[in-house]
Amino acid sequence: MRDVAPDASPSAADSDSRPFLTLSLPDLVTELATVAQREPLFARAAALSVDLRTELVRLSGENVPAPKRRRTAPRQTVRTARATARLLKAFEVECEALGTTLQQVRDEGSVMTSQQLSDLRLGERTRKVFQEAGLIHVQDLASLPADRAVTIPQLTPASLSELRAAIMFAAEIAGTHRQQLPPTLTQDIDLFAGLVQGMNQLPAHERETVALRTGVVDRVHAIEEVALVLGCPVEEVVQFERHALELLLSQPASLETCWRLEAMCIQLGLGWEDERVPTVVASLYPATQATYTRLVLWLMREKAKLVARVNGGPVVVPQGVAHFEEMVVAALGRYGQLSKDSLTTHVRAALPPDDREAYADIEVSERVRILGPAVQIGDDTFRLPDAPIPGFEDRHIRALNGLIGALQKLGSARIAALTTEVNRRLPRQYKVKEEYVRTWLTQHPELFTQSEADRFKLATLDVDILCGITSSWLPAGSPTVAANAPQLGAVFVQRLRGRLAKDVAEFLRREGPQPIGRIRSHLYGRSVGLASADSVIAAYPHLFVREPDSTVRLRPDDETAEPDLYELGNLLETTTSHHRYFWQRS
Repeated sequence: MRDVAPDASPSAADSDSRPFLTLSLPDLVTELATVAQREPLFARAAALSVDLRTELVRLSGENVPAPKRRRTAPRQTVRTARATARLLKAFEVECEALGTTLQQVRDEGSVMTSQQLSDLRLGERTRKVFQEAGLIHVQDLASLPADRAVTIPQLTPASLSELRAAIMFAAEIAGTHRQQLPPTLTQDIDLFAGLVQGMNQLPAHERETVALRTGVVDRVHAIEEVALVLGCPVEEVVQFERHALELLLSQPASLETCWRLEAMCIQLGLGWEDERVPTVVASLYPATQATYTRLVLWLMREKAKLVARVNGGPVVVPQGVAHFEEMVVAALGRYGQLSKDSLTTHVRAALPPDDREAYADIEVSERVRILGPAVQIGDDTFRLPDAPIPGFEDRHIRALNGLIGALQKLGSARIAALTTEVNRRLPRQYKVKEEYVRTWLTQHPELFTQSEADRFKLATLDVDILCGITSSWLPAGSPTVAANAPQLGAVFVQRLRGRLAKDVAEFLRREGPQPIGRIRSHLYGRSVGLASADSVIAAYPHLFVREPDSTVRLRPDDETAEPDLYELGNLLETTTSHHRYFWQRS
């Protein structure tokens, strides 16, 4: 711009300067927008120019022409072809996976092909896409080719993935799902790879909410803490958590991860609430991010709630094998060093009927190797440590079962010899005196009997592993022990009669009504004394009927019933408050 003379008027200066303004402000905005559209780096600036152009029209009243877009047809065509190829490949993978899932469901005995898509657990958008495409039943998608799927409007590979997860969920609700086995133990297996990938696809707020609420980071955070971190109300945190759950359970990888961890818990007899599950995962699968175990356990519990809600039944969360550690200590305290096969046999035999059915193939040695309480010698043998087990009250368990094991080994022995044998099995801190051994032998006639002067033997060889085990160590001969001795005996007899009653019931179901003599022969060698056939039949009148001719049969209305082996009545209610028996059910 040239200089203006001092005596020149403003109007003259303005008229002289106008030739030097090649663009007006609206034209300048249009030109800048056109230039910004040419470079991907300024794509956001080009988008903002639209708002600026609108604002200029409002303020000045001038008509600002829209910037002309640069022709990018050749480049756009190449990009679309590549995207189409990738999309077709993704559809091929999902269609193949969908066919595999349907085949697995059919093999498990569930027919899903005739089921309507509207009955499955699908999102509203996915349901609408299938409906507008005329896909009503699962069989419409069972053999859907990938090239046909690409042409369906708004259908994405994620929609087929969601359908696959819905079919898997429906199979679990129907009860036909067969538990998947966890992958083979190798160093490079990531047990949670699919779940972690799905977790990373969640929106940021929902991903952070789930990570904090399930303890993926360090610990489980309360809802109020998460709300403070995110800077939002508590109600929004609840919504984030619910929506994240819906998204995760709509991914097949998340369901497969849950099934694998469930299978691992069944193999090791662990409950879903057991805090040691992450330790087991880290030990078996070193390449897995064990901190995600809490997230998977949360998904497993929430999935169980959804299944129970659909079926109208109670929520079943497995609690694992009750008193597993006590049974291991009792078996090793009684029999000494055991091979992994022998230890497994003893522990499985001591399982209650419900646990034996739920954990029929429990891998005892693998769990003991990882979590204890025994010490592994070499590759095939376990023994108890030569010191007290940290965090576990094992003194009474080891001493009493050591006494039982000594009598099983010696047949009969004097108190001095029994004391020596028991102390040989115990750590130095747990050594007992003869007076303790004498009190046990004389105060528990259901377990021990005097064969000669100062010689004792077992009253029966069928002694339960958990028999007489208490959680506290009390001096022998104390008033508490003496007062509870009859109750301990009653508990033992009740358990023994319960096992024999089940045996007799199965025998009668198989053979029909039988004379009492044949039942006695059937039980010969299984019990003596207090648990004879006559006492067993008399103890369960709701199950057995004894005719005048001494024939015993099952009651017709109770033929499918089984005796409650752990219904102890009021026997345990009279014990002192600081006593708790390991066979007592909560």
